[in-house]
Amino acid sequence: MIRSTRTIASRYGRAVLAIFIAWLVRWSLAPAVGDQAPYVTFVGAVLITTWLSGLGPGLFALVLSVLLIAYAFLPPANSFRIAEPTEALGLALYVVAVAVCIGVRPSSRSRRESR
Repeated sequence: MIRSTRTIASRYGRAVLAIFIAWLVRWSLAPAVGDQAPYVTFVGAVLITTWLSGLGPGLFALVLSVLLIAYAFLPPANSFRIAEPTEALGLALYVVAVAVCIGVRPSSRSRRESR
């Protein structure tokens, strides 16, 4: 029981760490890219988390990244409010695209295991 709890905690902890690193990289790129491309580092973080830690941590990383992107990178900054409809659409498309990529992983894994 304790071992499985530690395993679950480490998987979700890696998700938090991946999103933190993605935020740090994106934040450090802000002088070069400004308000453009707020999602670029988070896509990789979510997909790598899903690949290494599984579906649950991957979905957790997706939700965490959406909250962090909305708060830190979409105008108005430091608020969860999204002022522009185009920003909301971009965030929705990010969620759909990453969710589709996350969904591909379990289906390809089950297909490979059935062979």
